[in-house]
Amino acid sequence: MDEKPLLDKLKTLICLKAGLSHVTPADCKRISIDIRKEFDKNVSETTLKRLFGFAATKFAFSRYTITALCEYAGKPEYIESLAAGGVHFDDKDDVWEKVSCQADRITRITLKNISCRSGLPYQATVGRKFAEHAFEEFCDGRFNFMAFVAPPGYGKTILLSRLVDKYISEKETTYKGYSVLFVKAKLFLTYNKTKLQFENQLKALLGFANHSKKLFDLLSDQSPKENRKLILIIDDYSEYLADFMNRLAPGFIKVVAGVSPEDWKCLNKRLKVPAYVSPVPLLNQNEVDEICSNLGLFKVEPELFGLLKFPFYIPFYFQFKMENKNEHHNRVVIYQEVIARFIKEKIYQSNNYTEKILLLKKLVQQMGYGVQQDEVNLELFGVELMVFNSAYDELLIDGILMEDLKSIRFLDKNVFEYFLFIELLEQFNLNADLIFLRFINRVYGGSHREFALLKWSIRYMVKTGNPNAEEYIYRLELEGTEKKEIQMLLVNT
Repeated sequence: MDEKPLLDKLKTLICLKAGLSHVTPADCKRISIDIRKEFDKNVSETTLKRLFGFAATKFAFSRYTITALCEYAGKPEYIESLAAGGVHFDDKDDVWEKVSCQADRITRITLKNISCRSGLPYQATVGRKFAEHAFEEFCDGRFNFMAFVAPPGYGKTILLSRLVDKYISEKETTYKGYSVLFVKAKLFLTYNKTKLQFENQLKALLGFANHSKKLFDLLSDQSPKENRKLILIIDDYSEYLADFMNRLAPGFIKVVAGVSPEDWKCLNKRLKVPAYVSPVPLLNQNEVDEICSNLGLFKVEPELFGLLKFPFYIPFYFQFKMENKNEHHNRVVIYQEVIARFIKEKIYQSNNYTEKILLLKKLVQQMGYGVQQDEVNLELFGVELMVFNSAYDELLIDGILMEDLKSIRFLDKNVFEYFLFIELLEQFNLNADLIFLRFINRVYGGSHREFALLKWSIRYMVKTGNPNAEEYIYRLELEGTEKKEIQMLLVNT
């Protein structure tokens, strides 16, 4: 058996057991102590540094050492194969072999973390064909930098992880000689923020922290003659990425990042190199159907596609369906319940919820309560953004709000209509009576907002036990089809 892949797996398992995304020289002492405490075996800090490439090794690891490491990793079945192979790393090992080993190890840890944190069972998520096509075109083309651009909540993280999944499983036949390193952007923000920090941190991640050569020089020594490339895939935005890309020599490192439109504008201003930009669209019908099928939801209400094309709503739809497996609900009831659950988690049960609500109330007011405009100049929020900066940032990150040049708006009209309803209701002292409903009918009559506000009104009246709800709806001046649908909603809510 080839012992090197087995040793790579062993190192990955040691990382996972130690609760680390990657091992640094300082971690080796703690792992040594853990092994001694749990298995009463001594594996020195220096030996662990040799295992992870932080010190030179000119001889094979002993059977005692291999046994201790395998037991710590929970893989005693590896002992015989590794001991028979006389495994060791030499300082003269191929640079790109080490890059490939380190990148693969870190990438698999990143994928595992994303899988554990996914709002849906990870196996239910799907790869996106447009992204695969764009990625292949980028890898084969002249660009060194690629950006997948989309607002928060559009599924950029899952998109990137599915690309990496596909690449890792097919790399032997598709892009032989390429190494993929998939990391979260926060890894580049953990140390002192200096101009060269990005490159230095990348060098450390690849196992060359103490090497005297620069990363570019290390990789370029062998890359041209062996046609090797490193594909660095970064989830989210790092402010030092532009400086790194501007210094990057063409040919052997390509970078892919998932960024928001606002971050892309900042990055693009500083980039001095051309970039391949791929906007991320909302999910299409086939993608929604495939995800729901993977979740065991084979009868998805067609009218819900307008909601479920936003990836951030799907976990709440799945949650609702799992809690109500044997019950039939009107499509509008489901629609509203999914939105309400999303808002409850992202606003009312979140940090800084009071500040968030104040910001959203002012935005609704500045938008003329949905009658005048759909976006507002950011300058109108100067004081609030200074005082409630953290709350505002969270609203952007969670896909509630979106900045567009110098304006701000709700990302999804459904969330706006909910907060519009709440703001109007407060003006009527939380009394959803006939006067309130006629106000909606008069101000918003004939628009899609009237229907949306009436639906939220019905939900509120039913949940507060208003006995006159049916009478109020009957007395409203509505078109025949609208009145019939509203009355059906009242019955089914």
